[in-house]
Amino acid sequence: MGWFFLPRLVAAAMMIATLVLLTRLLGAAQFARYNIAITIGAVAYSLLFGWLSASMQRFHKAPEFNNQATAVVLGTGLRIAVFGLAVILLFGLFFPEMSDKFLLLAAIYFIAHSLHEMGLSGLRVLRDGPGFAAAVVLRPMIAVALMLSVYLVFDAKYEGMLISISVSAAAIGLLSLWATVKRAGIEKPRRDFTRQFFFFGAPLAFVSSATMIMSLVAQFSIAKFVDLTAVGVYAAAHTLAMRTINMPMVMLGRSMSATLYQSFEENGSGPAMEQMARYSAFLLLVSVPVATVLVFANDTVAVVLFGNALNQGVAPHLPLLAMAAFISGLQGAFFSYSFTISRRTGVQAMIITGTTLLHAALVILFVVLFGPIGASFAILTSSIAGLAAFVALGRRYQKVPIPFGHARRLFPAMVALALAATAADNTQSVSISLVLIGLGLLLFLILLYIQKYWAIRSLAERIFRRFETIRFAE
Repeated sequence: MGWFFLPRLVAAAMMIATLVLLTRLLGAAQFARYNIAITIGAVAYSLLFGWLSASMQRFHKAPEFNNQATAVVLGTGLRIAVFGLAVILLFGLFFPEMSDKFLLLAAIYFIAHSLHEMGLSGLRVLRDGPGFAAAVVLRPMIAVALMLSVYLVFDAKYEGMLISISVSAAAIGLLSLWATVKRAGIEKPRRDFTRQFFFFGAPLAFVSSATMIMSLVAQFSIAKFVDLTAVGVYAAAHTLAMRTINMPMVMLGRSMSATLYQSFEENGSGPAMEQMARYSAFLLLVSVPVATVLVFANDTVAVVLFGNALNQGVAPHLPLLAMAAFISGLQGAFFSYSFTISRRTGVQAMIITGTTLLHAALVILFVVLFGPIGASFAILTSSIAGLAAFVALGRRYQKVPIPFGHARRLFPAMVALALAATAADNTQSVSISLVLIGLGLLLFLILLYIQKYWAIRSLAERIFRRFETIRFAE
């Protein structure tokens, strides 16, 4: 699992650095346009290709597909990609007068992002750990290099940034897909396979895009009732919370999903649920400390990352969005397995549809009543409602173990970190604030180790064995 998760953490950290870079280079209003464009592209990927990616991971070891699921998915995806490229070219041909090509740039990013994500899915099911890691880490590295080059040479705004990230994603995606095709092959779409893929994966495609759709609704609402600068501030806070909390949780879930599904197909529910219990310990370990820091040291985080330009606007959003990101992460990366293991993804999609509609109504109402901060209150409220529905309804199909034991051990460590983060926010010196947060994180880990928290002990044992192996080799 390390090959498929740790690189995602590295990439997430690099994306945060990219976020900081973009907000400083572009400013709030230009960053708002950039963020809306990539969000539109990511939503389009989820809706058009997400069902294939999810099906590849769910069915690659399912016996009824005779080990051809991956090859058929690749063939189906190729046809959709050719169709999508043709639509983009026709769009550019028939609408050349569009100012700044906003939608065209979003469409180009969609194709590039789709290539990259489908390539990663292929490498994952083939268990090509080194290839997966390289593909994940190289994308943001190349993107940042291109962004800086374009900005310095052409003084480009958000258009140049979109082109840079698209080129990076497309290049890495094509290489990943080529490696997958060489090992798994590529088959023509089969109606019987595609039908099952679609009815399983289409609901998940909407589910995976729901958070981004909610973000778009919030940004459009703020743009209508406030302005683009406020959109940029909200987008910066939302991106930070999602990239540091929700994204690692979802990526950990994806790195685990293929193994978990294979265990369920080959060994049944009992061993799969035992894996789920161990997995939840890591899931909470990667999310709880970050969420705690963003909630209780929001002013410090905003000042350090965004400087004087955006920090006063970003800071009030962070506690609300951090809690929302953690809750939606639990929903999507843990309790969603109740539906995917049992192949009840239609019920999952119905819940998400209701949650999205609730969010749309709340965000318009709250933005009108409270201004931009209302968007953060709206997403927190809808996230709580969604998690409650996932837990209550999901257990009817597959009783995913609720990690009460892990939560009890986490609570004292979380309180210690919260106190350190609060002290950091009440300190005038940024350097001292960062030291306090660092000490709080260290205390967090020590308390978990003392309490024999499974994930910490497991990591410590692996590190100890690795050092023992190195020392023995020497």
